[in-house]
Amino acid sequence: MHIKLNTGQTFALFLPFVAAFALSNVPNAANDNLQTNFAIANFLSVLGLTVIISYQASLALGFTNRSNTKSILFKWNALIPLLFISLYLLYVIYFTFINPEYYQHKNNYGPLRKADFRASGWVILFFLVHAFITFYFINNQFVARKINGVTNADEQDLLKEDFLLPMKRLTKASVWLIAAFIFLTTVMDIIKLKNGH
Repeated sequence: MHIKLNTGQTFALFLPFVAAFALSNVPNAANDNLQTNFAIANFLSVLGLTVIISYQASLALGFTNRSNTKSILFKWNALIPLLFISLYLLYVIYFTFINPEYYQHKNNYGPLRKADFRASGWVILFFLVHAFITFYFINNQFVARKINGVTNADEQDLLKEDFLLPMKRLTKASVWLIAAFIFLTTVMDIIKLKNGH
């Protein structure tokens, strides 16, 4: 059993990112509201990542089950980003809603303190980079290569339709969304600079 989404439904998976982008760009006079908006925007971004990685992992694992692919390494490579992002979502939920921690603004006179990048930051960065590489490069290439190795043309077409095309659609939608965000933030920054903000 797998979920096959059309183009519109695939783009709908990215709605948490759109909401996070809108929320993080809402002007607020009060710092508390700004911090709350950014915390919720962060939650929505991680929620969006969780949905997208879950969908691609379900397609990749569904493909291995249907095609009887025996690659344990590929299965774990698809599961690791899913497990990490699910745990990270729980972490963000805890520190956003259950036990919120916000930076308290105070005037700081004198030199700024050094910001340390703790071990937890390195672990999170490592798993985010791993999820990025798996999402954009490994899963699609592995599925495409295995489908090209299928000798039965009907089975090959069915596997492409059920797994490879939805995975490619998801990747293309994410690239379009990233390009749109880069364009919008550039335009917004130019407008802010011209208005003197």
